[in-house]
Amino acid sequence: MKCFVSQSHFVILSKAKNPKSSFASLRMTLTVMIKELRNMEISTSFDAGRLTVYISGELDHHEAHCAMLRIDELLDEYMPRDCALNLSGLRFMDSSGIALLVRVSRRMQILGGRAWIEDPARQPQRVIDAAGIDRLVPIAMSR
Repeated sequence: MKCFVSQSHFVILSKAKNPKSSFASLRMTLTVMIKELRNMEISTSFDAGRLTVYISGELDHHEAHCAMLRIDELLDEYMPRDCALNLSGLRFMDSSGIALLVRVSRRMQILGGRAWIEDPARQPQRVIDAAGIDRLVPIAMSR
């Protein structure tokens, strides 16, 4: 999966006074965002109103921004009733990952749906436990 700037971001950039500067900004933004994904991958499945987002690799402050944009786009595209964040392939997560989990949960509440974390790997589970996120976002373990 490659991260990209959504149409809304492009529209904002294209309203610059100097069109050459807006395209340069867009190119720079795309380059930075693609570099951000070098250690993380997002894939999805959608079935019967349930969107499952599989996040693998490393989710730190470099990848979190791009991941938030991509997940927002997925929520807008599918408008799911339920959203499961599968973290079984996630090797590393810091506090930026916590922000991502809380943001997705709040966004789903606004949409009238539910969000939960599925099968977090050992290190992300420790971060989730230390932050007490399980009080805000339910955790489902299948193992």
